[in-house]
Amino acid sequence: MPDPARSRSYRGGLSQGQRRSPLKGLASLPEHSRGHLLRVGLEVGRGTGGRQVGEGENAMNSALIRGVLLVIGVAVVFYGAVVDRPELQMGLTAVVCLGFAVAAVWGRHRLVSSGAGEASLAAETASSMALIWAWAALSLLFTYVFALSWGEWWQYVLGAGAIAGLCLFFAAMLSRDAAAGREDQAMLKLARYLTVGQLVGMVAAMIGLVLDDKMPRSHDKPDWAASTIFFFGAASLAIISLNALRGTSLQKP
Repeated sequence: MPDPARSRSYRGGLSQGQRRSPLKGLASLPEHSRGHLLRVGLEVGRGTGGRQVGEGENAMNSALIRGVLLVIGVAVVFYGAVVDRPELQMGLTAVVCLGFAVAAVWGRHRLVSSGAGEASLAAETASSMALIWAWAALSLLFTYVFALSWGEWWQYVLGAGAIAGLCLFFAAMLSRDAAAGREDQAMLKLARYLTVGQLVGMVAAMIGLVLDDKMPRSHDKPDWAASTIFFFGAASLAIISLNALRGTSLQKP
């Protein structure tokens, strides 16, 4: 007859003495094997969870910085319009847009240095572009609702706001791809084409403003403040677009 105690032992799995904890199993390995496993574990931790946490923190920091820049940029340009001093407003607008461009170039360089993928880089660029379009829309809104008068301001506010929303949509889509570790080549190629189109359009806009005597604009014209916003905003977008296109190719699959 079978031994009842042995049967119970088999039914219940290994006995207490036969069970081996993972730590005991690890301790039984040779020292060089344990070191190898430890190094692999650390690399996996840095490459997955650590990278995801780092990217999440970087995204939050970038969004916070852009939010602060947006508030400061709108307030500074609005102040120049309130005091009704075109030279001051022009200088302040130029400084604000230069700050936008420097922040965008620095943010992209930081991602490149950290080995970020193309989707992350494109998302950063789209977010920087959205900042400038949103700044232009809000600056025009506050300027011509609370400080100056110009009948056509609302059209440009709607247009700039719509483009800002489109840029944010692209940034969100690309950020989602980057977080998932994938790259949608069709989306990336579309983003490159749109960036080229924006670069050409902004350069053309700047030349047109100068040729039409709208930059600098006479103070007796109601759109003098808007012309300054258009010109320096276009210059900032052109710099960001050109920087984003460096090292990329429209012939990528």
